[in-house]
Amino acid sequence: MRLTSNKNTNTVEFDGYNWSAFSDDVIGQLQAKTCYSMALKLKTEVAAGEAAAWELANEKALGILRRCLGSDYRGEIKGMNTFKEAWEKLEAEYVDKEKFSKLSAHCDLMSLEKEESDDLLTFRRKYERFATAIGRSV
Repeated sequence: MRLTSNKNTNTVEFDGYNWSAFSDDVIGQLQAKTCYSMALKLKTEVAAGEAAAWELANEKALGILRRCLGSDYRGEIKGMNTFKEAWEKLEAEYVDKEKFSKLSAHCDLMSLEKEESDDLLTFRRKYERFATAIGRSV
């Protein structure tokens, strides 16, 4: 998982396989900016008196989302004007991939065996890579 620094904070950069950590980080940032609940709406879903607040929340949320996306993934939301649409597109695309990736890593971890050519450090690195992929601390 790659962390990037933005103004005294570390953010999780999305890499296509870390949806849980990425989404938790983005949601946390949006909640800190108090724009999360408003950004999850479309402009047509807010009252006329809240339109200006929605515009501001949507702009903040899209900025945070774009900043946290890895450069390989920014194009996937290019041209989208609302956080809600961009978020739902990414969520639909990557939630299942993360589950598959974790399941695959879990199976790899369960079948991990030290090969004769592996020294202890090499074996430990293999273990750590699979354990980290399924969310276990090492």
